[in-house]
Amino acid sequence: MNVGLQQFISNQLSIGGARFISIGGGSINDTYRIESSEFNFFCKSNSAKKFPGLFEKEKNGLEFLRNTCAIRVPGIVWCGTFDDKQILILEWIEQGLRTDAFWKKFGKELAALHSFDRDGPTINGFPENNFMGALPQDNTPSNNWVDCFVERRLKPQIALALYSR
Repeated sequence: MNVGLQQFISNQLSIGGARFISIGGGSINDTYRIESSEFNFFCKSNSAKKFPGLFEKEKNGLEFLRNTCAIRVPGIVWCGTFDDKQILILEWIEQGLRTDAFWKKFGKELAALHSFDRDGPTINGFPENNFMGALPQDNTPSNNWVDCFVERRLKPQIALALYSR
């Protein structure tokens, strides 16, 4: 990460002397652990021109998930842009041990998340479209999980695989 971007992020977080440590994180984002004397953060950045609004939509999704209280989701620290970069900074969560107890708890939380009731019967989808990685994701609400999964997740991916050769 260039020095100008590091300084900008440090100013947004009101921290000095932070270390930016590059970590693995996918095909479209540059990812960093930001270490300061008081806190650690997770930082993602990518091209605001190639993926406009991606992190704003991710922020909205994370806030929604956090508000369900069904599963632990990192807190949003800051989301915005600098020059041609969009940036999302999240609370750093240390990796836990993947024990049998972890997987049982995770399974229960995931099931609770997907049975979350928003003022009536469970609705599959989300109030806005967003992204699956770099790919646009249609989140048009549906009352039927299977239809939603097939029409909004599987078919678009199959079409991309078949027609992007």
